[in-house]
Amino acid sequence: MDFNRAEQEYVRLKALYDQGDLTAEAFEAAGNDTLVVRDRFGRVWQIGVNSGKWYCFENGTWTQKEPDETLLPSTGSPLETPETLQAPPKPSPIFTLPSQPSDSEPSAEAQAAPVPREKLKNGARLSPAQIRKSFSWIGLVGVALLLVLGIFGLSTLLMREQSFGWNPGTPVRFGSPTPTRRATQTPVFPSATPLFTRTAVPTGTPSPVPSRTFTAEPQYAPQIWEQNQAIYFTSQSSLSTDWLTALQSSAVVSFEDYNQLGSMKILYEDDFLVFPSGTAAGEAEEDSAVQQEVVFAFPQPGSGTALTLMCRTPDGKNGYGLRVTPSRWKLFKSLDGVETGLAEGTAGLPLQQGDWSTMRLSCAGNQFNVWDETGIIATVEDSSLTAGRVAVHFEAPAQEPGGEVRLYFYRLLRLEK
Repeated sequence: MDFNRAEQEYVRLKALYDQGDLTAEAFEAAGNDTLVVRDRFGRVWQIGVNSGKWYCFENGTWTQKEPDETLLPSTGSPLETPETLQAPPKPSPIFTLPSQPSDSEPSAEAQAAPVPREKLKNGARLSPAQIRKSFSWIGLVGVALLLVLGIFGLSTLLMREQSFGWNPGTPVRFGSPTPTRRATQTPVFPSATPLFTRTAVPTGTPSPVPSRTFTAEPQYAPQIWEQNQAIYFTSQSSLSTDWLTALQSSAVVSFEDYNQLGSMKILYEDDFLVFPSGTAAGEAEEDSAVQQEVVFAFPQPGSGTALTLMCRTPDGKNGYGLRVTPSRWKLFKSLDGVETGLAEGTAGLPLQQGDWSTMRLSCAGNQFNVWDETGIIATVEDSSLTAGRVAVHFEAPAQEPGGEVRLYFYRLLRLEK
């Protein structure tokens, strides 16, 4: 289901409901099944009943936004969303009967709650067709109850007659316990193998999550990782640890939406470093087993701007690094100013087109793994460096006025000791 088909289905259902050809219950059931769309970041979109506007569930709240067809996932592609977004529970009914009061637009409290936003406007009168359908249902329920009572009474009579014979002098009391005879023969147990009924798995709305969980092959993945830091770049107040140095540098930092996601916009002319682990300058923390993950975008795909995830670095120059540009990525080590390539390749389409992309670098022992939004793309072994800090290096273009990077999410994990 895409956005255009959902809007067309909403128009059709709304017309049937306004004409009295569709009850509120049927409208509700059809709306919950067909007016929901999931984008490639795992977020849930749903059309409001009264206004026909789109709402998006993101960061634990419903927000009115305009959809974009470019948000839809391509065929067979995995979700790219970060994995700590608060998951909305299964949507509860978004329609109410016309006799119940409801708000035409979502209030602030309704938007804060993880439930869909709008209800049917009150004051609508039942059409003759709806009244006839209501009486028809009441009649059917009555007939069904009479049939159940009749079958129960008849079965009671038949069971008593089969066990004790018919005795006109003994009154029959419907609902009283029916005595049973002692078994006169050995019961025969079925010889066929019983068939086990599969337990149905609940089909609730999947959780929108901040970045896709990457699963490497068992021989490459450390056993237990614990999250050390996770940050969404949605406002200045969300910054923590050494990410605050971005505000104190010569870079121009602002917060605004980009391609349907809230983000931090960084404009800079000179290179600058961020040490997310929070260690002071000159200190070397023993980060021998870490993973870094970042969701980012280059709004100017043709530029030479680069973002580098580094590990085991004392100064941001020497160490291991994963350099990513709009066109390529490269895993390297730098010793005494000499850079040696370990693995490289072409950047994914999202980066080349200025869209959001996910990159991850893992350093564990003498093994280094690289992921993008499609999965693991490189595994290299090297034992030149054993300890140091993690860093994020923003590299300005060599022959251009400056660089621009958008950040949405960053996460740092360490191997549990």
